[in-house]
Amino acid sequence: MEPLEPIRQGLMIEADQERTFNTFVRQLAAWWPMETRAITSGNAVNNLRVEEWVGGRIYQVQHPGGEYDWGHVTSWNPPDSFSFTWEGLPGPDFTEVDLHFQRLGPGLTRVVLE
Repeated sequence: MEPLEPIRQGLMIEADQERTFNTFVRQLAAWWPMETRAITSGNAVNNLRVEEWVGGRIYQVQHPGGEYDWGHVTSWNPPDSFSFTWEGLPGPDFTEVDLHFQRLGPGLTRVVLE
């Protein structure tokens, strides 16, 4: 099987680079659609967390307890970039995700996902 071409998507955010990085990475639960895009959905999802170091986990926290891994951090360079594996499905295969946060001005950041 031939490797797939990477998907690249970019968007502009009307916020400074640090705020954009912090909101996207450190406040995942504030914007991620957990009702439809969590490993186990529903009201039981309490939070999403990122361990802020290479090798750290990205995981879902359940209420009243329990954790479900989503992936692992492969690079950590705040506020410029963040990379991780996406291991949402069981099995040996995973997706590599790279995020870049480019400061375009005092209140404008370009986010590129590959």
